[in-house]
Amino acid sequence: AYKKGTAARGETDVQPPVPLAAISAQKAPAGSETGDAGAGGKLVLFGDSDFAANASFRVSGNADFFMNTIHFLAEEKDLIAIRPKQGLGDRIFLTASQGRLVFLLSVILLPLSIITFGSALFLRRRRRG
Repeated sequence: AYKKGTAARGETDVQPPVPLAAISAQKAPAGSETGDAGAGGKLVLFGDSDFAANASFRVSGNADFFMNTIHFLAEEKDLIAIRPKQGLGDRIFLTASQGRLVFLLSVILLPLSIITFGSALFLRRRRRG
């Protein structure tokens, strides 16, 4: 298949999506049309753009990775850094059934048990006189 100019996925190939990023930089040769010996180009390729989407931007250093890539392309090397993490508070991720259980326990069963215990105690003291 490769000799015909086509490609096919082999049995041992990794199934997509494959996390991949590559950087290529090239300098123009001295005496080129631009007149700048240091001129050239930079190219950054990402295998997937989901890391820069709103939903995942602040997860696992995606923001630093994306912003540092932009600063690299803009040749702003002094801006490339790993920024300190901001405390966004603790987050908890629940499945739908876990969310229902938390709701049931905290909003229904706990207040109902307090009301039941308080009512039983009130009636018991009232009967004793």
